[in-house]
Order: sequence, then structure tokens, then C-alpha cells
Amino acid sequence: MPKKALVPLLLIAALALLGMGDNGLTGSDTPRTPAKNFTGTVVDRSMTTLHVSHMHCEGKTSVKGYLGEMRITLDFAKIKQVEFYPGTAGYTWGQVTFREGKDKKLRFKSLARCYGMAEMGQVMVRVKDLKRITFDDQQPQQDQ
Repeated sequence: MPKKALVPLLLIAALALLGMGDNGLTGSDTPRTPAKNFTGTVVDRSMTTLHVSHMHCEGKTSVKGYLGEMRITLDFAKIKQVEFYPGTAGYTWGQVTFREGKDKKLRFKSLARCYGMAEMGQVMVRVKDLKRITFDDQQPQQDQ
């Protein structure tokens, strides 16, 4: 094959590979820890309890829930506690107790991930595996 014919083929190959990144080979699938440091106690279905800091769900200090057909984003600062119950069709029920004292039953996506830092290391748990989350503070510390 002549050298002149290789140049267009190499350009096409280079463009095809451009933007592929590392394909997750060197990265982490853990979202970045938010600047707000919410702390609390997490209890899973096996009744294992951990006190965690830097709590977040999918990198945010809020969680998306569903009330009927409406999607609601709940800021951690407004939540005192959530008790989780098995649901159906990819959802988990949660009884949310707000800091103002009101309760509301919402649906949460079962496969959503929540994270935190425990004394022994980083914690990840899916909503479907949670029993309870209790938040310590309404106004979290800002990380420097």
C-alpha cells in the first residue's frame, strides 16, 4: 500500500479514537465528595450501623424521591431521618421525617447509591439495602 494512502487511514483512526478517554480504566466510579459535610448514622438491612461523614447520594447533598408522579429533590438540610421499606418495580419506599416535624412517604430508585466516609474507610450503599439514615446536623460544615 502506498504511503500516501496510509495518511487518510491514520487520520480516520485517530479521529475515531479521539475522546474515548480512559474508558474508566484509571478513574473511579465514586462521585466527587461535595463541599458540604453532612454527618449521620446509616443502618443497612442487616442492621449494621455506621456513623459516617461527607454523606452524599450520587455526588449531591440531596436525594431524588417520587411523590405520586412528581419527582422531588430533597435537600439533606431539610431531612431529619428516612426509614426505608421494600418496594416494587425498581423502587424502595421511604418514610421521610423532616426537621420541621412533618412526615411524608416517598418512593426512591432502588439502585441509587449513597456514599459516606466511616472511620474504617469509604462507604457505598444502594437505597434498596438501606434500613435507615439519620442526619446529625442541619447546617453542615464547609470543607476547606
